[in-house]
Amino acid sequence: MKMKKFIFTLAVIFLTVISYSQNTSPSFTNKDPKNPDRFRNNSLSYNLSGTTQYLGISYDRIFSKWSSVEVGLGILSIGVGVKVYMLKIQNNKFNYHTGITSLYCGDPLENSSIKNYLPLGVSYLLKDGLIFAADIGPITSYNMGSKSRNFGVYGNLKAGVRF
Repeated sequence: MKMKKFIFTLAVIFLTVISYSQNTSPSFTNKDPKNPDRFRNNSLSYNLSGTTQYLGISYDRIFSKWSSVEVGLGILSIGVGVKVYMLKIQNNKFNYHTGITSLYCGDPLENSSIKNYLPLGVSYLLKDGLIFAADIGPITSYNMGSKSRNFGVYGNLKAGVRF
Protein backbone atom coordinates (compact mmCIF):
# COMPACT_ATOMS: atom_id res chain seq x y z
CA MET A 1 0.00 0.00 0.00
CA LYS A 2 2.86 2.40 0.77
CA MET A 3 4.38 1.73 -2.66
CA LYS A 4 1.05 2.66 -4.33
CA LYS A 5 0.97 5.96 -2.44
CA PHE A 6 4.59 6.61 -3.41
CA ILE A 7 3.91 5.95 -7.11
CA PHE A 8 0.73 8.03 -7.00
CA THR A 9 2.62 10.98 -5.44
CA LEU A 10 5.34 10.82 -8.12
CA ALA A 11 2.69 10.68 -10.87
CA VAL A 12 0.90 13.76 -9.49
CA ILE A 13 4.17 15.72 -9.30
CA PHE A 14 5.14 14.68 -12.84
CA LEU A 15 1.73 15.59 -14.30
CA THR A 16 1.76 18.94 -12.50
CA VAL A 17 5.12 19.85 -14.02
CA ILE A 18 3.93 18.83 -17.49
CA SER A 19 0.72 20.84 -17.20
CA TYR A 20 2.59 24.01 -16.24
CA SER A 21 5.21 23.51 -18.95
CA GLN A 22 3.00 24.24 -21.93
CA ASN A 23 3.74 27.98 -21.95
CA THR A 24 7.20 28.32 -23.49
CA SER A 25 9.25 31.37 -24.36
CA PRO A 26 10.78 31.87 -27.83
CA SER A 27 14.21 30.72 -26.60
CA PHE A 28 12.71 27.36 -25.66
CA THR A 29 11.06 26.87 -29.04
CA ASN A 30 14.13 27.73 -31.14
CA LYS A 31 15.24 24.26 -32.29
CA ASP A 32 17.29 25.26 -35.34
CA PRO A 33 20.58 23.27 -34.96
CA LYS A 34 22.44 25.89 -37.06
CA ASN A 35 21.50 28.65 -34.62
CA PRO A 36 24.20 28.89 -31.89
CA ASP A 37 21.73 30.63 -29.55
CA ARG A 38 19.21 27.80 -29.57
CA PHE A 39 18.26 26.35 -26.21
CA ARG A 40 18.99 22.66 -25.64
CA ASN A 41 16.20 21.04 -23.57
CA ASN A 42 17.70 17.55 -23.07
CA SER A 43 20.83 16.41 -21.27
CA LEU A 44 22.74 13.26 -20.43
CA SER A 45 24.94 13.48 -17.35
CA TYR A 46 27.24 11.49 -15.13
CA ASN A 47 26.07 11.67 -11.52
CA LEU A 48 27.74 11.17 -8.20
CA SER A 49 24.68 10.55 -5.97
CA GLY A 50 21.51 12.52 -6.82
CA THR A 51 19.03 10.36 -8.76
CA THR A 52 21.50 7.49 -8.40
CA GLN A 53 22.75 6.20 -5.06
CA TYR A 54 26.45 6.03 -5.93
CA LEU A 55 27.49 6.53 -9.55
CA GLY A 56 25.24 6.63 -12.55
CA ILE A 57 23.89 8.43 -15.56
CA SER A 58 20.81 10.58 -15.78
CA TYR A 59 18.59 12.07 -18.45
CA ASP A 60 17.14 15.55 -17.85
CA ARG A 61 14.32 17.17 -19.79
CA ILE A 62 13.62 20.88 -19.35
CA PHE A 63 9.88 21.30 -19.83
CA SER A 64 9.58 25.04 -19.29
CA LYS A 65 11.69 28.02 -18.31
CA TRP A 66 10.97 27.11 -14.66
CA SER A 67 11.01 23.28 -14.41
CA SER A 68 12.66 20.02 -15.41
CA VAL A 69 12.34 16.28 -14.83
CA GLU A 70 15.26 13.90 -14.32
CA VAL A 71 15.50 10.10 -14.53
CA GLY A 72 18.63 8.31 -13.35
CA LEU A 73 20.04 4.81 -13.53
CA GLY A 74 23.02 3.88 -11.43
CA ILE A 75 24.87 1.17 -9.61
CA LEU A 76 22.10 -0.75 -7.80
CA SER A 77 19.66 2.17 -8.01
CA ILE A 78 17.06 3.95 -10.11
CA GLY A 79 15.56 7.37 -9.45
CA VAL A 80 13.32 10.14 -10.65
CA GLY A 81 13.22 13.81 -9.72
CA VAL A 82 11.50 17.09 -10.42
CA LYS A 83 13.31 20.43 -10.25
CA VAL A 84 11.76 23.87 -9.98
CA TYR A 85 14.02 26.80 -10.80
CA MET A 86 13.84 29.98 -8.74
CA LEU A 87 14.54 32.20 -11.76
CA LYS A 88 14.10 31.58 -15.48
CA ILE A 89 16.59 28.98 -16.77
CA GLN A 90 19.30 30.67 -18.83
CA ASN A 91 22.54 29.73 -20.57
CA ASN A 92 25.87 30.94 -19.14
CA LYS A 93 24.33 31.86 -15.78
CA PHE A 94 23.93 30.16 -12.43
CA ASN A 95 20.44 28.63 -12.21
CA TYR A 96 19.26 27.98 -8.65
CA HIS A 97 16.79 25.15 -8.09
CA THR A 98 14.94 23.05 -5.55
CA GLY A 99 12.70 20.04 -6.00
CA ILE A 100 12.17 16.45 -4.93
CA THR A 101 14.05 13.32 -5.91
CA SER A 102 13.05 9.75 -5.09
CA LEU A 103 15.19 6.71 -5.64
CA TYR A 104 14.99 2.98 -5.14
CA CYS A 105 18.18 1.28 -3.99
CA GLY A 106 18.52 -2.49 -4.27
CA ASP A 107 21.71 -3.08 -2.31
CA PRO A 108 22.56 -6.82 -1.91
CA LEU A 109 24.64 -6.17 1.24
CA GLU A 110 21.81 -4.29 2.89
CA ASN A 111 18.07 -4.44 2.46
CA SER A 112 16.48 -2.47 -0.35
CA SER A 113 15.47 1.06 0.48
CA ILE A 114 13.46 3.99 -0.83
CA LYS A 115 15.01 7.43 -0.41
CA ASN A 116 13.39 10.84 -0.79
CA TYR A 117 15.66 13.84 -1.17
CA LEU A 118 14.87 17.58 -1.16
CA PRO A 119 17.75 19.22 -3.05
CA LEU A 120 18.71 22.86 -3.00
CA GLY A 121 21.32 23.52 -5.64
CA VAL A 122 22.78 25.32 -8.58
CA SER A 123 23.27 24.41 -12.26
CA TYR A 124 25.44 26.11 -14.83
CA LEU A 125 24.38 25.58 -18.46
CA LEU A 126 26.99 26.58 -20.99
CA LYS A 127 25.84 27.83 -24.38
CA ASP A 128 27.96 25.19 -26.14
CA GLY A 129 25.93 22.40 -24.51
CA LEU A 130 27.78 21.43 -21.34
CA ILE A 131 26.09 21.34 -17.92
CA PHE A 132 27.55 21.29 -14.41
CA ALA A 133 25.42 21.04 -11.28
CA ALA A 134 25.64 20.48 -7.54
CA ASP A 135 23.04 20.30 -4.81
CA ILE A 136 22.62 19.31 -1.18
CA GLY A 137 19.67 18.76 1.13
CA PRO A 138 17.88 16.56 3.64
CA ILE A 139 17.06 12.94 2.84
CA THR A 140 14.81 10.36 4.41
CA SER A 141 15.50 6.68 3.82
CA TYR A 142 13.07 3.84 4.43
CA ASN A 143 14.74 0.43 4.77
CA MET A 144 12.23 -2.12 3.47
CA GLY A 145 13.81 -5.07 5.30
CA SER A 146 14.13 -3.69 8.81
CA LYS A 147 11.18 -1.27 8.39
CA SER A 148 13.37 1.50 9.81
CA ARG A 149 13.47 5.13 8.78
CA ASN A 150 16.64 7.23 8.75
CA PHE A 151 17.26 10.93 8.16
CA GLY A 152 20.41 12.60 6.95
CA VAL A 153 22.07 14.94 4.47
CA TYR A 154 22.58 13.98 0.82
CA GLY A 155 24.27 15.64 -2.13
CA ASN A 156 24.79 15.44 -5.87
CA LEU A 157 27.52 16.36 -8.33
CA LYS A 158 26.76 16.23 -12.03
CA ALA A 159 28.56 16.90 -15.32
CA GLY A 160 27.03 16.29 -18.71
CA VAL A 161 26.14 17.39 -22.19
CA ARG A 162 22.94 19.02 -23.46
CA PHE A 163 21.35 18.37 -26.83
